[in-house]
Amino acid sequence: MSRQHDLLTRLVKLTEEATRTKAQIDQTWTDVFIMADEVAGVNEPYRFLDGQERMVMGRIMAQPAARLDETPFLTSLTSSQKRACTRKTTVYVIVPELLEIAVAKDPDLKAKVAQNMTVPERTARRHGPRPANKEELAELDAAL
Repeated sequence: MSRQHDLLTRLVKLTEEATRTKAQIDQTWTDVFIMADEVAGVNEPYRFLDGQERMVMGRIMAQPAARLDETPFLTSLTSSQKRACTRKTTVYVIVPELLEIAVAKDPDLKAKVAQNMTVPERTARRHGPRPANKEELAELDAAL
């Protein structure tokens, strides 16, 4: 029983430490993003190349692709528009190639597509810290 208790106690302590460490990492990245906003501008990409540690960290701004909200789009179509850009299985399924052809022929359909597009906001992703690659090391050496 004593060994089981010791293992359980150790797991509890390690889990608590991991939770604290994750919170500290998240807070540090929040601080990095605040600094990046100050240095590079709000929601702009940022990269820091450290000459002493020869490490890189930063923020990558990703722009997810625009997405067509199919349900309201399909309900707004006339029957001829629906036939032009979909295939009927058990339900109507938009076929991108057909939609592209139909939009080229029908300006009203083009407007409906534009109304039903959702463009997600840019998202920030963590970059690093990681060792600098050859190009970044050359950049560091050139700066010194």
